Amino acid sequence: ILLSGQVPGNDLRSYGIEDGLTELGGVNRDRSLVAGPKGRIWISLVRGVAMADPQAVTGGSDSIHVRIDSVTVGNASLFPGRGKYRVPPNTNNIGFVFSAATFEDPQGVRFRYRLDGSDQDWSSAAETRQVTYRNLDPGSYRFQVEASRNGDFWNNSAASVSFEIERAYWQTWWFT
Repeated sequence: ILLSGQVPGNDLRSYGIEDGLTELGGVNRDRSLVAGPKGRIWISLVRGVAMADPQAVTGGSDSIHVRIDSVTVGNASLFPGRGKYRVPPNTNNIGFVFSAATFEDPQGVRFRYRLDGSDQDWSSAAETRQVTYRNLDPGSYRFQVEASRNGDFWNNSAASVSFEIERAYWQTWWFT
C-alpha cells in the first residue's frame, strides 16, 4: 500500500523533534527504511537511526488518561463523582472542566466532547479544556470527553458524567 501511494490520510502520522527525533533529515538511498523482525520500522537519518513501533502508535492515545475535573451547575462547583447528578429546574448553565494526564507531548493533546441528549456528534478536535452548555431543556444527559495526540487516534475510553435536569413545577403534566 505504501509503495502504491494509496495510503488513507488517517493512517499517516508525522513525527518531529517534539516526539523525540534528534533530527528531521533523512537519507535518500536504497534500504533507508527497513522493517525489523519484531514489527518495528528503522529509518536511516543523516546522523543516526530512528525507530518507530507501529504497535505503540496505534495504542498511543490509550496512554492518555482523560478526566473530568469539575462540573459547575449555575454558580455551584461540584466534583464529579459516581452516579447521576440531579440538577434543579431553571438552571441556566452547566459547565465542565477536563484535563488529560500524559508524559508524551502534553502540548499536543486535543480533546473532543459531546453531550448526549443535546449534541448530534462529537465536537471538533481542540485544545479547549472546558465547555459550558446553556439553556438546556429538562431531561437526561451524559457529557463525554475523549483525548488524543494532535487529533489522531482517539483514546476511545471517554470520561463521562450523567445528569438529569429536573422539570419546574410549571413544566409538569399538571400544567400541560
